[in-house]
Amino acid sequence: NLLWYKDNPIKYQINKDGFRLPYELTKEEGNVYLGCSFTFGVGLHYDKTWAHLLHEKIGEGKYWNLGAGGAGFQTVFRILYNNYSRIKIKNVFLHLPFPLRYEAFDEASKIWYPITPISKSKWGHPIRHRADNLLDFSNSESWSKTYMNELNNFNYVQTNLLAISYLCDKVNAPLYYVGEFE
Repeated sequence: NLLWYKDNPIKYQINKDGFRLPYELTKEEGNVYLGCSFTFGVGLHYDKTWAHLLHEKIGEGKYWNLGAGGAGFQTVFRILYNNYSRIKIKNVFLHLPFPLRYEAFDEASKIWYPITPISKSKWGHPIRHRADNLLDFSNSESWSKTYMNELNNFNYVQTNLLAISYLCDKVNAPLYYVGEFE
């Protein structure tokens, strides 16, 4: 019942690093949960995110929900790379994000922006770019054909998965995949 949310609104507690955690990153051992907005828990109460629910079943102590809205494989790798030495990782659970998500860094704002090539979603509506102001999409059909072809995208996904796997091996943490490729 949607009226339930009126009396129980969703609150997003974000720590200083931008993660949906009620605590800061520390060297305490914990499981890491990676992925996109589904992992972050957009539209969900904190205790209803898959990371929280799975951790309740298998984990002890802290857990690190490092999910980010709009994240693709490149973003997931970057987040893990920037944080793996700041926390003690027991296991890594990666919810496989939509494979056609890329990112671009804006030098002026010092912000990484998620990008999805121009295409139509499963439901027929156009997918919008979140970095239109950064990139010249005047020839976006050519750009989409370049990045949306199967071989290039397979290479992109595999490269980032290997990089994520390398970081997990480096800290002796098993990597588990959750979900499936679309």
